[in-house]
Amino acid sequence: MHLVCSLSIRVSSFIFTAVSSASLLKVEVTGGLFIVLVIFFLTLLPKGALIFYASRKSRKEHQEEDKKTITRYDAEPVIDHYFEEIRELAIHNDPLFLKRFTEVYSDFTRRILQKHPGLLTSELSLCAMIFLNFSSKEIAEYTFIQHRSVQTNKSRLRKKLQLKPSTDLYMYIRSFV
Repeated sequence: MHLVCSLSIRVSSFIFTAVSSASLLKVEVTGGLFIVLVIFFLTLLPKGALIFYASRKSRKEHQEEDKKTITRYDAEPVIDHYFEEIRELAIHNDPLFLKRFTEVYSDFTRRILQKHPGLLTSELSLCAMIFLNFSSKEIAEYTFIQHRSVQTNKSRLRKKLQLKPSTDLYMYIRSFV
């Protein structure tokens, strides 16, 4: 918007200069009204086109931002629906759990693997269960391993993610959404 205002001020001063020049031409050349009009429109036309282009571009950018916002809000109920489905797959220790989680939360998976490319499938599965907000006890129960093993796996995951002791693992995993 600032660009359009500054262009408008420049166009106004340029028009004033052109009109002043045109009036001098009119006095000097008899019958030069046609020349004055041609000069006036030739200077005004590119400036008007530039202002039109800038405002149109700005409007398109705002429309694209609005579309992204609408798309994001439309996607949330779908993900909430899948949240329960994925949670059930995890509870039943279904082998499709990680595959389905990766499909639904592809942005999460892509971001965490982008930041930590060395994560193993088992560690990614643990991250998915942490993302679903399962406690260590629940993870142990659903994966048929000891509670202490889950705690050890979480500790190793924290070390691999290079987290400080003060950083909450659950909050860190959720930050990739």
